[in-house]
Amino acid sequence: MFLVTYDIEDDRKRNKISKILEDYGSRVQYSVFQLAVERKVLFQVLERVATVIDNSKDSIIFVPFYEDTVISLGTPKNRIGSSNKGSVIIGG
Repeated sequence: MFLVTYDIEDDRKRNKISKILEDYGSRVQYSVFQLAVERKVLFQVLERVATVIDNSKDSIIFVPFYEDTVISLGTPKNRIGSSNKGSVIIGG
């Protein structure tokens, strides 16, 4: 699994990136997505994202994680992980 976060100024580009990420995963917060994909699919995501962003202005970070390492505070838009088995959720 990968946690993806982005900082993109341009609304049109940000919406395109959001739609790409929604094809592969679910939104956790406004600019954060969870992708449950294998590394080979991740490269497809990266290729699609690369055609949209401006490397001199935009930032997208892909962080690998394991479901049992998640600690969540408050109420996320969508729960991280498919079952939250072994994860710690405080609040929400």
